[in-house]
Amino acid sequence: MKKNDFDFIKEKFDNDGVKTPDSISEEAIVQKLPTKVKLYQKPKFKKAVSLVACFALLIGILSFALTKAEKPFVSYGIAETEIKTSEIKAFDNYNSIRREINNYLSAEKLKDILYGSYSMTGELATGGWDYSGSFGKTYVQVDGVDEADILKNDGKYIYYLNEHNIIFIYEGDRLVTKITDFAYENYDTSEYNYEGHYNFLERVEDMFVTDNKLVVNTYSHYDKNKDEDVYTYSTVFFTNSYIYDLSDISSPKLLKKFTNSGMYSTSRLIDDILYIVSNKSLAYYSNKYKTEDCYIYDGENDELTEIPASSIMYGENTAYADCVVMSAININTLERSADTKAFFGCNAFDVYCNRNNMYIPLYGTDSQIVKIELTENEIKFIASVTVKGYIHNQFSMNESDGYFRVATSDKKGNNLFVLDNKLNLVGSVTGFAEEEEIKSVNYIGDMAYVITYKEIDPLFAIDVSDPKNPVIKGSLEITGFSSQLVPIDENTLLGIGYEEGVKLVLFDISNPLDLKALDTYVIADSYSNAQYEHKAITINREKNYLAIDYYEDDEYGHAVKNCVLVLNTENKKINILEDYEVDLLKINEYDDCKVERTTYIGDTLYVLDSMGNIYSFEY
Repeated sequence: MKKNDFDFIKEKFDNDGVKTPDSISEEAIVQKLPTKVKLYQKPKFKKAVSLVACFALLIGILSFALTKAEKPFVSYGIAETEIKTSEIKAFDNYNSIRREINNYLSAEKLKDILYGSYSMTGELATGGWDYSGSFGKTYVQVDGVDEADILKNDGKYIYYLNEHNIIFIYEGDRLVTKITDFAYENYDTSEYNYEGHYNFLERVEDMFVTDNKLVVNTYSHYDKNKDEDVYTYSTVFFTNSYIYDLSDISSPKLLKKFTNSGMYSTSRLIDDILYIVSNKSLAYYSNKYKTEDCYIYDGENDELTEIPASSIMYGENTAYADCVVMSAININTLERSADTKAFFGCNAFDVYCNRNNMYIPLYGTDSQIVKIELTENEIKFIASVTVKGYIHNQFSMNESDGYFRVATSDKKGNNLFVLDNKLNLVGSVTGFAEEEEIKSVNYIGDMAYVITYKEIDPLFAIDVSDPKNPVIKGSLEITGFSSQLVPIDENTLLGIGYEEGVKLVLFDISNPLDLKALDTYVIADSYSNAQYEHKAITINREKNYLAIDYYEDDEYGHAVKNCVLVLNTENKKINILEDYEVDLLKINEYDDCKVERTTYIGDTLYVLDSMGNIYSFEY
């Protein structure tokens, strides 16, 4: 019988001679979990995880069981304990890396990791959008910096990744072709096929479409200890980017495959340069910690090369024996535009990226942030800093006029730090919204809007016009919470979140000293991908509407009603323009098929479900 997560964690503690704390028993943790909020996550995103991912999950669970800290206070200015800068250095050789791995896998270091304040809970917030012409583009954080997604639209064709690793290409609602190179049905997962191949199973994560090319990002893995009769975390992961030629749309042609060490984390596309970020675990668990696999690779068309140790950087503050790996690929020349680099000591889940710099939070007890300068031919790690608290997601970060702003949560409350271009702290607001955690952030001009949540949903307006003196100007409390903040114009924000279902809130931010909730709309007993995934929001500026999916499910979690809501916010109201119910093409009544994405071309709104079927509505 398969063990549940709690039994597995307890067993690992017992095997290592450590008494399992009562505070993390299954009963204790279940009592602490929120009961009013249900988060749905698609099965395709539930990755097989490496050692570090297992620790991240455990730490996320433990964070719920932490004893309440003393009540914090709001503090303006700089405290020495809020931030630690770190000089970036390069390793001389891989033996030095092995020594560092052994150091960070010591018992005391593991204790710090396990019991540190860390959380991965929450949903994505939203930032800006990138749009032009009469077709829908991916809703992104920074204009001109594209983000990969399971749906792409080039104005003529719609490209969509379904739950079975199949990419569908539609012209309108007509299927043109399918890319089945990665389809799960191609793999015999009942018995591993190792014969020289590291990708016995490969999962497509997301994709880009640009310049008549399709970029498909995947990760693959193999188990080094397949013959050992022990529970092992010896899986080695690789991130792959496949570039297809779309000149003949009916028959996409594979041009080249690029590979990096590590599990795929995220990516960005700036003009013709593709930036790939992956997490490479440098140690695995097999009765005891070992350090056999500390090498970082990149390669093309399955020919892998070890990158030099001098391309692996490190700082003074580290939390894990892992590496963040980053590469840059020119998708037009099909060559690497810069040498692959790595940063030792932590792992990355979200990034903030504009056209000049990328900021990678390397999550640990606190948040180490590495700044990477993106030049034409170089990935340059230029600064590193550790800030107090954990970062909710990519929208907690922003750069403007050379200053980097980041919002964090810790045991004493929430914080907003302002740093200069070398990541030196210049100003901060700390300790606001005690005993709550950040659920969404959006930066608009000189203002930062922060949503926190525990029992109610406070919206804070923080003036960051003076980098040395950020100040909370106003706040507003309502029930539920918004996990997305969509800027409608300079005076209004639309919140998308939770309160016994999908909740929409229209905020008036014209006066930060007097924030108002202009209107609310709740779809009771419902859930939406847009609550946790900003890319599930469709904005049509030409026709002045916003579209999101929502669904209702039964007691077994099967969707019984699938819909698309179309709305606008004219006259300071949330106006429901259409509420389409989609009759999904299910194989049978137990088929767990749900609406996933929406997009548009001209006057037609398209809806895609998790199996890859497409539906259209004239609007």
